[in-house]
Formats: sequence, C-alpha cells, structure tokens
Amino acid sequence: DVIYLPPPNVHVVERGETLYSVSRRYNVDTRSLALLNSMQRPWSIWPGDELLLPPLAREQAREVVMPAQVVAPVVATSAPIVVAAPKPIVPKDTNDKPISLAGTTKGLESKPLVEAKPVEPKVAEVKAAPKAAVVPPAAPPKSTPAPVAGARDFVWPISGDVLKGFGTGADGIRNDGVNIAARQGADVKAAAGGEVVYAGSELAGFGNLVLIRHPGGWVTAYAHSDALKVKEGDLVKQGQTIATAGRTGNASQTQVHFELRKGKEPVDPALHLPALRG
Repeated sequence: DVIYLPPPNVHVVERGETLYSVSRRYNVDTRSLALLNSMQRPWSIWPGDELLLPPLAREQAREVVMPAQVVAPVVATSAPIVVAAPKPIVPKDTNDKPISLAGTTKGLESKPLVEAKPVEPKVAEVKAAPKAAVVPPAAPPKSTPAPVAGARDFVWPISGDVLKGFGTGADGIRNDGVNIAARQGADVKAAAGGEVVYAGSELAGFGNLVLIRHPGGWVTAYAHSDALKVKEGDLVKQGQTIATAGRTGNASQTQVHFELRKGKEPVDPALHLPALRG
C-alpha cells in the first residue's frame, strides 16, 4: 500500500473543463467537490476559476491511446509444379546359370551336442527407499503489542498479527507501512498526540482514512477503517480512539494499514515503535 501526499490543493480551470471532468481528473466525488467550493447547481465553472481540492486529491494518470497498426495482407503465391519424366527401365543381363547342389553337404556332419550348464538366477538387489526431506514448521507470524499511552513517543494503533511488513515483499509489491490483522469494530488508537489533518474516504483503495500530524514533522496514517471517530482539525492524545477497524477500500480482510512518515518519506514503524512480538 502506498499513500501519496499531493502538494497542490487548488486547480485552475482550463478551457473545455466541467466540474464533472475535474472531479474525474482528481478522483473526487463531484458533489463533494461542489460542496467544498460552496457551489450551487448547475455547478457552472469558467476558464481561470480556482477550485479548492481535498487535501489528498491527486491527478490521475491519463492513458495514451496509440493508433492501431494496419498490416498489409500477405498473398501466398505457389510455384509451378514440375513433374519429371520417368526414366526408361533397361533390363539387366542376368546371365542365368543352373544352381548346383553338389558338394554342399560337406562339413555338415552332425557333431555331439554339448550339455548346457544351468544358469543360476540372480537375486535383485533391493535398495532402501530415500528418506523424506524434513520440512521445518513455519514460523508463527509476528504481532504488535497492545497500545499503552506514554510507553514511547509512538505506540502501535492496535494489537494483532502482522499480515504484511514494511518494504518490498516476495510478490515485488512495495508496502509503505504495516498491515495489522484486527477484529471487526475494534478500537484504533492514535499512535501519538497531534492534529487530525484528514479524515475521509476520498483516496481510492484506502477506504476510511485518518491522517494525524505530530510535532517534529511526523505524520501517521490509519487506513481501511470501518467508522471514523474524529474529524479534520481535531486535537487528539496518544492512545485516544480515532476509528474502528474494518475492511473498507481494497482490503481483503479486516485490518489496519498503519504508516509512519517523516515529512513525505515513509519510515519503517518497527524502528520507532515498541518491538513486535514473536
């Protein structure tokens, strides 16, 4: 999972754009964009107008359609078939002579038979079956300890098994945080005190998302929540419930996707939070 923090939050309307096309361009709900800009129906916009965008809105990649390449048809041509004339059959001179059997019995006198020696049967050698390879049991998954306020500068938002750790996994996909298994509706706690700078579901794939800014340029993210318990601008304390665990967005099971960032750069939470168990 990767969360992008786009720098711009204002879009200047270009010629031919509508509010709907701008909302599609930034993957934002059209009605939400109109409410954010205090617009009334029919939501008309003009070139040069400045539209406020949600804090995490980012421009979607535009697909470039290449013209189809036309391949000229290939016409198969067949070469003329040449049939060779048969060669004449010339009879050979056999120079036939009568076959004589005289003297053919010489050397054919019968000789006494030699008694064959019995052949002892060979006993097949039985080889021992190869020993089966011993496969060591899989190591149990690591888990996060329960959040205890005041224990460290940052604490884990929830206790549970680690589904996917920080960095590039065996599947080649990079994860900018840690995915933690959770029970549906379990409390998600703030890793440290700070200000809620975003609480919503406008970022595709992350479902209900909370971003908290902390002193020193740190930011924490909590994705795939079921319900949000805070709103933008709220001040929270370490260990305060900010959401409940769920499986919104592209989550395949109930979990919390937790990120720790220094500015815009993702940092491995395991290096700054209490040690994982297991």
